Amino acid sequence: MKNSCWQSSHSTGIPSTWNGSRQPFFVITPFKNRQAFRRSSIALCPPHPHRGFCPVSLVFEGAVEHKDSLGNEEVIEEGGVQWITAGKGIIHSEKEALKESGKKYCDFQLIQLWINLREEDKLSEPSYLPLTRNQLPKVPFQGRESEVKLISGNYRSIVGPERRTSDINIFTIESVKGEHLCFDLPHKHQVIVYQLEGVSRIGNDFIEPGIWSISNRKKEK
Repeated sequence: MKNSCWQSSHSTGIPSTWNGSRQPFFVITPFKNRQAFRRSSIALCPPHPHRGFCPVSLVFEGAVEHKDSLGNEEVIEEGGVQWITAGKGIIHSEKEALKESGKKYCDFQLIQLWINLREEDKLSEPSYLPLTRNQLPKVPFQGRESEVKLISGNYRSIVGPERRTSDINIFTIESVKGEHLCFDLPHKHQVIVYQLEGVSRIGNDFIEPGIWSISNRKKEK
């Protein structure tokens, strides 16, 4: 797909994924506020295993505390990303992190992507990559105030910090109302948009919160 033009009225997140000879299995799970996990406990997920794919968490509000069988212990704060390459196997846990004062954050919002690894990488060594918002490179759009960041892949000579899945472009966009953004993407790429908040327009289509596939021009419910 070439020259995909984007206009948004609010901040959003966009995953843009690859469609080659073997398309990755790609799942998006949203978590927001108290609906998913703010009950009597702040725990999200107790220790559990993953194998053969990449669970990727993008934190938009609040913070997530992570521990895994490799010995990693990290807190991923607002604007950060937690990228796990499970490979031949990893056990990890994650829960909503508290502020330094010991109090909960007022709001909590993240989306988690599950990206299938290629067959030859299924039994690779597992790894964990924590990224702060300042470690994500910005993609410049001349004359635009909207902030576009690249998590993985290559775009306009900018390389995302996650290198083991370099053929999958994942962007986040914090857009300014009324601005137009045009992305020059390869024809082989399938593009999936996850609209976090507000309404955006792609071509003649208005995109409300949820998942929308550009490749087949069909919104997925």
